[in-house]
This record gives sequence, C-alpha cells and structure tokens, in this order.
Amino acid sequence: MTSAIRFNQAGGPEVLELQPTEVLHPGPGEVWLEQEAIGVNFLDVSQRKGAVPVPLPGGLGLEGAGRVARVGAGVSHVAVGDRVAYATGPLGGYASARLFPAERLVKLPDSVSMEDAAAVLFKGITAQYLLKSTYAVGPGSTVLLYGVAGGLGSIMAPWAKHLGAFVIGVVSRPSSVDKARALGCDEVLVFDAQTLAADVARITGGKKVDVAYDPIGRASFEASLDSLRPRGLM
Repeated sequence: MTSAIRFNQAGGPEVLELQPTEVLHPGPGEVWLEQEAIGVNFLDVSQRKGAVPVPLPGGLGLEGAGRVARVGAGVSHVAVGDRVAYATGPLGGYASARLFPAERLVKLPDSVSMEDAAAVLFKGITAQYLLKSTYAVGPGSTVLLYGVAGGLGSIMAPWAKHLGAFVIGVVSRPSSVDKARALGCDEVLVFDAQTLAADVARITGGKKVDVAYDPIGRASFEASLDSLRPRGLM
C-alpha cells in the first residue's frame, strides 16, 4: 500500500491528511514512480493556504526523485529501475509513489543523491532562467540579490560569481551575513529599505547595479528600483 498527503480545503497545516493510495498501472506515456525524496517549496504553502488556487480535493508538491517501478506503453527514454527526478509538477509530489508523465523525468547520475535532486531541481531551473534568460549575467555584471541565505539564493549567488558577476547579497538578519559571504557574495547588506540604495551606490561607486533580483515586493520595491543603473532590470 502506498500513501499520499492530500487536502480538501484551503487552510493551515491541519488541513493536510495522510491518505492510503492504490498502486496504479501507468497508461501510455506514464510511469509509476516509487519516490525516495521530495522537495518542499514556499509555493506549496501558498497553494495550501489558497493564495495560489489549486484544484480541490487534491495534493501538493512539484518536485521529487525516486526509481521507476513500472512503465506504460510508448515510454522509451526511461526504464524500470532508473533513478529519476522531476520538477514543476504536475501536483502530487507529497506521496510515497505516484503516476508521472515520463517525458518530464530526467535521469540522475550516480553522483547526485535523491535528496539533493529533489531539493535542488525546481530551484535550479528557476536560477537558470533568472541568470541566463531573464537577464544574461556575465563578466562585468553587477547583481543585487535578495534572500542569499535561502534555497534559491544559495544557488544563485555562487552561480552568478561563476559567471563573472560582482554580487551584492541582501539578507534579512545579521546572523546570515557569514553564510552569504561563504556563498561568494562580494558585499553583503542587511536589509534596510531606508539605506539600501545609498549603500549600493557607495559600493558601486555610483554606478549602481545592472540587475536586481527582488522577491520581496512592496517593502523593498522602491529601494531596489533606486539601486538600478539607467535601464537596469528588476
């Protein structure tokens, strides 16, 4: 018997229920995946609370890793026993096993653990498009990066440094400064909306930053905007 965490209505953690589920045979293009690790994201919390609506009753979880236990017709790029991972859904990752579209699975090399794959893949995809597609960070880029000590920030900071950028990290508390420096930030600021833009101008000699990655919003919007060079991107 397998199990999954599901919920019938939006609310706090108390709405989540562990429910037994049946082992299913995959249809065409699907696999039955026995999961060994799942990723937990803040988006899951927003969906559970109802801030981001999802179909109900339903499940949560957009990423996970495990082994292929069964394959449906037409599946050729993965086989029974393969170590695989996925990110971005469909929803239902909070489960010991599940059906999943085979085309959305990636094989894992032996050097990558199930736990690392489940925790990093969704955030890694996000970091990739922010650093490569949204704005092409490279040598000479100056980056303002909030949330350096968090999951996404801890991927983006060293990646931006690897690409050749000068990284100004922003953290919410002094206790996170050392971690931000260890991740490669050239300068670290503890967030203060009243002084942040002036600090950025000082650090950059008045040039300010090419791109600001700001996930906060209202509290930091003006400070981030004032930290951008002309035609910079936020």
